[in-house]
Amino acid sequence: MSSAKLVNTFFPINQKSWTYRDGLNLYNDLYTAANRQNNVHDKIEYYKAAQKFLYKKIASEKLTWSNLGSLIAIGVSKQYSNHGSNWIQAAALTVFIVALPLYGLFLVSLDNIYVDLSAAGAHYFMSELLPFFWEFINPLHRIDFMKNSGISLGYWSALVDLVSRIFIGIGVFETVRSFRKYVRS
Repeated sequence: MSSAKLVNTFFPINQKSWTYRDGLNLYNDLYTAANRQNNVHDKIEYYKAAQKFLYKKIASEKLTWSNLGSLIAIGVSKQYSNHGSNWIQAAALTVFIVALPLYGLFLVSLDNIYVDLSAAGAHYFMSELLPFFWEFINPLHRIDFMKNSGISLGYWSALVDLVSRIFIGIGVFETVRSFRKYVRS
């Protein structure tokens, strides 16, 4: 090109501004190319960039119920696992940020459980209540999973349990999805 004569030549200039759709198409194409080349690292980065542009594209359109659902799904995926690319983030957020506070709220909603900040109360929590936490994390647990210890459900226990199952289930899904980045095709 350096030896070509460029006297009186005209180079067209693209006057069209860059849109979110252009970014989405670009990164989707790069994702597809990286996928065909089995380039796992770049494929993940292109997928995350495509999701960012998809979010911006949807957010710039007129808000509808289906758009709102898509925005929430993309936003939740970003927060939980960075769009399926970080399983440690997904697992840690699910256990420490979501499940532990919801488990505490579930315990407060039970009938015969009271907050006791003394040493005896801490011992009771650690020995009698905390072992049930791992069963609580399983979204398929029974609502009365603590009945063998003589604890009865309160008025708000079912609602707290339902909300907990939803958010913990999302966290489990995002954790599994993040592991699948190693086998995603």
